[in-house]
Amino acid sequence: MPDTPLGARLVVSVDSVRDMVEILVNGKSAAVRLWRPWEADVTDLLHKGENELELRVTNSAANFLEGNIRPSGLMGRVRLLAERV
Repeated sequence: MPDTPLGARLVVSVDSVRDMVEILVNGKSAAVRLWRPWEADVTDLLHKGENELELRVTNSAANFLEGNIRPSGLMGRVRLLAERV
């Protein structure tokens, strides 16, 4: 983990997900998101050195119940952003 600017928070940002994403860092859940923004402040879950990022993407039953076949899964980039507070 590189040093971050003083007063910055670190955010995992996912461009697009269908349908739900849980963002975990070092085995701890940072957030569960069902819609935009698919982001989580992970500042307090990170430590110096190596960290583990896990995204659990879950499809809903909409395809089955509605009979429509929609794309599902991780649909875009995953980024770690430093944002000033």
